[in-house]
Amino acid sequence: VLDIPEDNSTATLAPAPADSSNTVNGAAVARMQLGRADLLIGVQPTFTTVDPVLPTTKLLRQPRLQFHGIDAESLDHVVSIPLSIELAADAAVCPIGYVLRLNAPLAGSGLARIGECTLCESGTYSTNPLAGDGGPACYPCPASAVCAGGASVQATIGTWAMDGGVYRLKACPPGHALVNTDASSGGAFSQAAQRCVACRADQYILDSGRANVSCRACPVGAVCNSSWMAGRVPGALWVVDAAASVYVLKA
Repeated sequence: VLDIPEDNSTATLAPAPADSSNTVNGAAVARMQLGRADLLIGVQPTFTTVDPVLPTTKLLRQPRLQFHGIDAESLDHVVSIPLSIELAADAAVCPIGYVLRLNAPLAGSGLARIGECTLCESGTYSTNPLAGDGGPACYPCPASAVCAGGASVQATIGTWAMDGGVYRLKACPPGHALVNTDASSGGAFSQAAQRCVACRADQYILDSGRANVSCRACPVGAVCNSSWMAGRVPGALWVVDAAASVYVLKA
């Protein structure tokens, strides 16, 4: 691809974007021997659209690179033809465990922004490079899980399911309360707050698969052990109030 007079020429090469809508990271210079040079580079493309719902990504234009150099024998300037780079798109725009980080919009380009794939650090995770709160971002690890980074999420307790690219706690073992809110979320779902909280021996809980049902204090006329309740008086009638998730003494 390089306009060099002889195949055995030696040149020092540097990559550069063929247009101003992309930037290049990586090795700035490489030595070409016998018409071959190996470089490891990264391209930061410019996006005009990133929609996590569809999911869709659109580029300002397809990235192209050129390689410039000086032939060591003739001292002639050599340059490659523009080389098109095929990039993954949409939900596959980054490998799993990475998110598409977007810089601030470029001056005079509307909403066009340079993006790059960033690996989620320990304590966070991602299964969709376009998903996140307020834009592509790694999610915080739930309280009842361990996240080693990337897409790794290891639950320590409970039953979990993937929902819209997010791990959600669906049920806890008997005797545990399912919690998925905290004070900072104002009662709304909190990814980081998800956990199973064990009820004390003097408490009980009726539904460990329903979010934010609290452990209840054991009634005076009953015996409890976190996951069950039994009346002390033979023949007493206790019924379940499903709406309130409590036992009620009827007779």
